[in-house]
Amino acid sequence: MNVSRLDVFKVTVSPLKLGLAVVAAMLASASHGVSLLEEVVVTAQKREQNAQDISIAISAFTGEQLQSLGIFSAEDLADYVPGVQVTHQYSNTPSFTVRGLNANDYAFATSPAVAIYQDGIYKASNINSGVQIFDVERIEILKGPQGTLWGKNTTGGAVSITSVRPEQETSGYISLGYGSFNEIIAEGAVGGGLTENLSGRISMQYVEADGPYDNVTFPTTGIPPGAVPLPSALNGAPPPAEIAAGTGPNADPGAIDTMAIRGQLLWEPSDQFQALVIGHFANHQSSGPAVVSRLEDPDVYDDQVSVDFAPIADNDFYGVTADLRWRIGPGELVSVTGWDAFDRQDHGTDLSNTVPGAVVVPAATPFASAIYAQDFEQFSQELRYEVQGDSVFWLAGMYYSDTEYDQTGDNNGMGTFGQYYESQYRQTDDFLAAFVHAEWAITEALRLNTGLRYNDESRERELHQVYLETGFADFFQSPNLSFPSTLLVDSDGNGIGGPNPFPNEFDTSGLTYRVGLDWNPSEQMLLYYSFSKGLKSGGFESSTVTSMVNLAPIEDEEVLAHEIGIKWDPTDSLRFNAAAFYYDYTEMQQRVSRQDPVFGSVVLLTNLEQADITGLELEVVWAPIEGLEIAATASFLDTEIDSDAVSQGTGESLNGKELANAPETAASLLARYGFEIGNGLSASLQASVNYTGDHFVSIENLAFNQQDFTLVDARVAIGSVAGKWEVSVYGQNLTDEIYVNGAGFASLDYWISRPRTYGVRLDYRF
Repeated sequence: MNVSRLDVFKVTVSPLKLGLAVVAAMLASASHGVSLLEEVVVTAQKREQNAQDISIAISAFTGEQLQSLGIFSAEDLADYVPGVQVTHQYSNTPSFTVRGLNANDYAFATSPAVAIYQDGIYKASNINSGVQIFDVERIEILKGPQGTLWGKNTTGGAVSITSVRPEQETSGYISLGYGSFNEIIAEGAVGGGLTENLSGRISMQYVEADGPYDNVTFPTTGIPPGAVPLPSALNGAPPPAEIAAGTGPNADPGAIDTMAIRGQLLWEPSDQFQALVIGHFANHQSSGPAVVSRLEDPDVYDDQVSVDFAPIADNDFYGVTADLRWRIGPGELVSVTGWDAFDRQDHGTDLSNTVPGAVVVPAATPFASAIYAQDFEQFSQELRYEVQGDSVFWLAGMYYSDTEYDQTGDNNGMGTFGQYYESQYRQTDDFLAAFVHAEWAITEALRLNTGLRYNDESRERELHQVYLETGFADFFQSPNLSFPSTLLVDSDGNGIGGPNPFPNEFDTSGLTYRVGLDWNPSEQMLLYYSFSKGLKSGGFESSTVTSMVNLAPIEDEEVLAHEIGIKWDPTDSLRFNAAAFYYDYTEMQQRVSRQDPVFGSVVLLTNLEQADITGLELEVVWAPIEGLEIAATASFLDTEIDSDAVSQGTGESLNGKELANAPETAASLLARYGFEIGNGLSASLQASVNYTGDHFVSIENLAFNQQDFTLVDARVAIGSVAGKWEVSVYGQNLTDEIYVNGAGFASLDYWISRPRTYGVRLDYRF
């Protein structure tokens, strides 16, 4: 450790003895700061508990830990959590993959297998899952099925983000940052008492950044000379003017422009009642991550890409939450009401990306774009009653949600095929659940955990789609051209290929459950075993329908999960956690290219008959001396698909393939050292190394296999001992690794990582 410190600071003018003396002096004045070993209170089981005391594999961070570690995004968070990968969706929306599981599907009317919760409200849409991380009280990542307490569609896990609550004492913060690619970050919050019983808090965040890669094609060859946007055959609406003019963020792949605001009111008229109301709004504009075609080597790109139309999106997110709590009798009645909505204008991508030395995919030249207008609205209501007894904790409750999806889209499909689609899609979901949960203290050291949930869901769709045979592919065409059109699907789902053989209504119901044993052989150790069943409801394909095959409903996804684990704090300076698990999936939902008798290869959400996941996760945190903390994680995964499905991307069966974004090995090492430097000042040094093993980025296991890579990050900070202010300098991906960080639609395109970045940040708290 001493040698490493000397290397970092390049202390070469003194012998080892002098170096050791200097280090010893620094250690003598060391200060702990915000420790990774401090207790984190979580609500994973709907009550406040120490994360080390619950029989769930959970990684949790307080807001102070997030700041101290320099975690400001979902991508940063994944570096410190074993078994978690964060990839990009279109328009830079992060997607969590936990223990190898998440659907490779970005259709807005489908839900992720790793559920996202913002202040207790479930995010039902893939598009709505990209929440901003600012003014956070804590983040909890729950691994494995969480269907009994956390609702539907949590077969992979759940991510719960809790905002800082208002309080009577005035408090707040200001944070300013500047980094590579002209990144500007400004956020802050202020709150305090408004009356004797009423307190409030308001927080804001603004992020702006250029894209890290130059688009060398747009608009030189992206729009044919003299061409204009082809209007919609259904609604007559042209694409956004900025796209047509070539002045939008699509000219700058990876650019972002985000603004978010959150307001809260907390009313506490008595010890028996409290009401918390949260309102939020966010606008997110992005040109999406940099895109390359699947046969191209991302190392070729260096600092440029070539796409006619980079994916861009303009998203507005709204929401209101009301959390009410009454002390009634021996327990507490909790009501959580939520309204969540977003409006989205989305422009897709093309694959005619070529740079010198790159491999061109002939069938994808050109691949024209898609434009979607999407509207989402969700109302939810949870009501539960909780009782904490001497030896039993139990709760019972009900959950209801009503969700509406509306989409109008223009999609010209694969360019060389000359296919163009105009579609309108509407879907409504009604969901009702009843659940119970109980924990019994059999002895002082042995506890039984049980949970049961009954889900009932109905879905209904309306679909209207026009098919045009254009003969060529560019989205922008001469205004005088006319095209033969075919009604592909009418409002009843009838159209090409004959009457729709599938119903437009989907009803499902089922039980999820959990049984577990917790044993404390000592106050410092928890051993546990759990067996649980998870359920992800089926439904409909919500993307552009290219054939009658797309109209087939998707069946429910089910998983049976076994997990055994240990949480051990042998001393105040050492923590060791480990978990081994086995998942048995049936009808796993994944997006795969399939064969259709009319259109040939089509891409659709489908079921895979069987899939297995086996894994092991390890976490160690050690504070050998005052001020120094070392954290290490490791994960091992083995995933295998057992299915007769055949991918048209490879022409091969998926049987025996691996799941996407599921590296067999991954590991991280973090070292943090904090010390006082006098005059009321303290400093901290931090370095981390994150290794990701070989893995596939597509479920088809296409020819491109992401080779193992290692990311190196570092952070240096100086601030007041009292923690009032801090200035930090950071560097991410210091070795400038270029790797694939997600797969696009049907894995026809890949999204490449951000290059090396630097930044400085100023934080002030009051």
